[in-house]
Amino acid sequence: MQRKRADGFLGRAKSGFSVFRGLRVSALVTMVGAASLATVATTISSSAASAAAGAPGTVFVANYGGMGGSGMAATGSVTSYRPDATGNTHALGTISAKVNAPQGLTFDSSGDLWVANSNTNTVCEYTKSELALASPAPSVTISSDPSGDLNTPGGLAFDSSGDLWVANTGVTTVVEYTRSQLAKTGSPTPRATISNASFNTPFGVAFDSSGDLWVSDNAQPGSPAVFKYTKSELAKASPAPSVTIALQASPDGDDTRSGLAFDPRGDLWVVNSGGYSLVEFTKSDLAKAKPTPSVTISSNALENAPDDIIFDSSGDLWVANTGNNTIDEYTRSELAKSGSPAPSRTITGQRTGLNAPMSVAIEP
Repeated sequence: MQRKRADGFLGRAKSGFSVFRGLRVSALVTMVGAASLATVATTISSSAASAAAGAPGTVFVANYGGMGGSGMAATGSVTSYRPDATGNTHALGTISAKVNAPQGLTFDSSGDLWVANSNTNTVCEYTKSELALASPAPSVTISSDPSGDLNTPGGLAFDSSGDLWVANTGVTTVVEYTRSQLAKTGSPTPRATISNASFNTPFGVAFDSSGDLWVSDNAQPGSPAVFKYTKSELAKASPAPSVTIALQASPDGDDTRSGLAFDPRGDLWVVNSGGYSLVEFTKSDLAKAKPTPSVTISSNALENAPDDIIFDSSGDLWVANTGNNTIDEYTRSELAKSGSPAPSRTITGQRTGLNAPMSVAIEP
């Protein structure tokens, strides 16, 4: 493992990634060559418009790309795969229009895909009908207002009212855009902003069945943490967290993302980047003053900079591993108890088009 350098950048020897707040630089990940890209593009163009494209269960991945950050070259893509995809498979489709160093993905209640682009400080919507096309284009683009309230956006989550919550890894805030603000392209001022003195790089955002918001954060220096904001607190001008869960800190001071997601039972799962593991907090755990995980998954596959997680309709968990360009699936039975299970399925290889996958979403 690399130690923290004097310039403030952090890195992993295994993953080859450095992170500085919202900035992530790929040093060792092999980029797909121009010739290979042309081959992949040809394959995608011929298959993306098939009936399987944009179908329920399709796995969408935000590929941050090899470089990123303000003033750097445009990079990244969003690729999609069939639910049963495994191995060195071609992507079902690729979205590149208006995509630039994407860090977050989510679907709204209509089945439209929203993408957070950290390099351009934008959030773009791709409608369900667009996702069935070979070259999807955004129908709505939300950009930062003059105050810079949208800055290096990361995780995305919709609440029950259809409002979108965005974690800003650049200005360490979480902001809310109303459903009406999302109806057309523009630079609206967020309806609400959550600022937390403990925030360092908020990334994961998710709502539980009660409408409470959970936010994962690096909280470095110190240990990474997860914060809960109740539905009633979110209605206030300056929401305060009601619960704080401390996670294991990396012994090397690694600055990495910690995605989170609720399973079908309502239990909270978190990427514990410092411990290279996935941890589960049951609903009863979350009701305690100091919740402790009931299950810890520490598969060898998780030693490659996992960033984000999502559950599919079967209760299987999908993990985006930024460090080695893989997407892993763990079945519901593999997650039933602590251990080191091997993923039941892994999407990996040059033909997949994966390039620093930072977020994953399942089409509803």
